[in-house]
Amino acid sequence: MQKIPSFPLWIGNTGDGRDHRVLAKCGVHAVLQLAGEEPALEPPLDVMHFRIPILDSVGNISHRLILASNVLTTLLTNNITTLVCCSDGNGRSLAIAACAIGQLNGQTPFDSLKFVQEHHATSISAGLWND
Repeated sequence: MQKIPSFPLWIGNTGDGRDHRVLAKCGVHAVLQLAGEEPALEPPLDVMHFRIPILDSVGNISHRLILASNVLTTLLTNNITTLVCCSDGNGRSLAIAACAIGQLNGQTPFDSLKFVQEHHATSISAGLWND
């Protein structure tokens, strides 16, 4: 799990979302799970859980991408420490984080992706990014 500076935001993989001790240690109060191919997480009862399945390729349903970005934007706006996770933590999580950060900062997703890449290695599929 890696912290994105200036935001109450952690990026990780599904395993991080399953580790209740790590969630507590990092002060996570919400988890946004994006990997539809993974079983649903079961975070502690005091941790909010949002599951919005997104493909790590082309063919995403646009309203899911918009919903995921809007959910994360709302959580960050309300200063709720959030973990965004997908299978490996380098693709979908970072794409949605970049979109939400862009909304908060009035930047394009591409510009905010550059900021995210300064703090986390990315492996976002071209198909997902173009969706």
